[in-house]
Amino acid sequence: MQLRFWRDETAPLSLELAQVVARAVAEHLRNEALPNPIVEAVLSKLSQTPDLLKRSVKDKRR
Repeated sequence: MQLRFWRDETAPLSLELAQVVARAVAEHLRNEALPNPIVEAVLSKLSQTPDLLKRSVKDKRR
């Protein structure tokens, strides 16, 4: 895999969205007890949920 860097001042919408989702997932993993609507929306759209997030979602529903 090769990393690419965005050099323009304005990032494309897809990059902005990826940054928002990454921050929401990091906050969710830091404190799973707090509700996080962004993570819940993203999880509902994934075809396969990563194992790290599966455990936290299952534990929260109990």
